[in-house]
Amino acid sequence: MTQALHRMSKYGYWLAGLFAISLAAQQPTMEQANRFFQDQDYREAARAYRLILADDSTNGMAWLRLAGSYYHLQRYDNAIPAYERADALGIYPPYVRYNLACALALTGNQEAAFSWLEKALDTGFAGLKQLERDEDLARLRRDDRFLTLLQRAEENAHPCEYDERYRQFDFWLGEWHVYNPSGTRVGTNRIEKTLGGCMLQENWVSAGGIAGKSTNYFDPGTGKWVQIWVSQGGDNIYYEGIFKDGGMHFQGERADREGKIKLSRMVIEPMGDSGKVRQVIETSEDEGVTWALGFEGIYIPAGQDPRP
Repeated sequence: MTQALHRMSKYGYWLAGLFAISLAAQQPTMEQANRFFQDQDYREAARAYRLILADDSTNGMAWLRLAGSYYHLQRYDNAIPAYERADALGIYPPYVRYNLACALALTGNQEAAFSWLEKALDTGFAGLKQLERDEDLARLRRDDRFLTLLQRAEENAHPCEYDERYRQFDFWLGEWHVYNPSGTRVGTNRIEKTLGGCMLQENWVSAGGIAGKSTNYFDPGTGKWVQIWVSQGGDNIYYEGIFKDGGMHFQGERADREGKIKLSRMVIEPMGDSGKVRQVIETSEDEGVTWALGFEGIYIPAGQDPRP
């Protein structure tokens, strides 16, 4: 009898172990669940993410992928609370809130959809083209409020274009012929915006064919403009400046190829309403005690008669 009980006990332990192994085999990993999702097997993905979340409800990525699985299965009523849980856990707010708005729009809840789109924009959503073209938002486009959302997305996508600090140097933009004060043409310059208006690129070519370029940008950390100039001759200048009195005023250091340092200061300013721009560069070899004129140029728009 004792031996039989002992065998039953061993058998019970064996069954318990087998059951534990079976449960472990059924518990998917995030890697396995993500593979289902990537293979677009959304039904299996949803099952896997549910099992993962049953074990750990704080897994924000699992909530996000579960919501996405339901979304692709067109089970929007299930996707909505899953997106809400992902948002509460702080997972990719612009992305989660946008998709939550889409799910709400598809269920006919337009007011909630608008509210979540506004929240997405508040956290930096910048998908202007997506807003314009996403068929899931077709019902919302009939509402005049949608135009306001499009404008906000445009501002998020190109923030520098809508920030006056970044627009202070716009007067320098254009194709220019550059003359010295005596009327001799000394070069050409093309100033253009790049990076969505967050940087100005200078492209200088002297009358003798020597090129130079500079990048110009506003640094919100210091409240100053920065210009980094590099010439074909190997010189470079690092400037910092501010916009005042209608023009840009820079101070910097000039380094030649031998490493010799000179102080440099520069003013670039519009010449009233003439459409012309004046640039003056001065240098100092005695730590700013005395200054010598290094360059003075009058910028005239290409195609405009340079005569007074």
